[in-house]
Amino acid sequence: MNENPYSPPAAQLSEEAAAKGALESFLLSFLRHWNGRARLLTAFWGHFILGNFLFTLVLFVANISIQALSPEPNTAASIFRAALGVLSFIYYFCTVRFIWACARNSHYSGFFYIVRGLILAALIFLVSIFAMTGYEVLSKS
Repeated sequence: MNENPYSPPAAQLSEEAAAKGALESFLLSFLRHWNGRARLLTAFWGHFILGNFLFTLVLFVANISIQALSPEPNTAASIFRAALGVLSFIYYFCTVRFIWACARNSHYSGFFYIVRGLILAALIFLVSIFAMTGYEVLSKS
């Protein structure tokens, strides 16, 4: 019987979870995904789909809160919005890296090509948006 090398036995998981704190568990999970030792299922559905949805929801609520607290633009609101933008870029970069690294860790090998194709298509889409925006900005000046 073949065992999945990417998931430890349940007994080992319960012992490790009891011995570690929440921050250590988070960091170990982050490193497993970053190094490509986690399952594609958790990287794609957990981080990319569910995580991006929750992160976008939090950013939306934070942005509405900023607008409610200070309707006129000021320096503090601009700095907070810039920080949210940087955090969102970091999160999205990490999720794309997780999926790219964990693409081979699936039962069906075709998911490797599907997932990497989706990532490349999304990157091409983003680059084209930045190129069109840059062209519009430069053509107006």
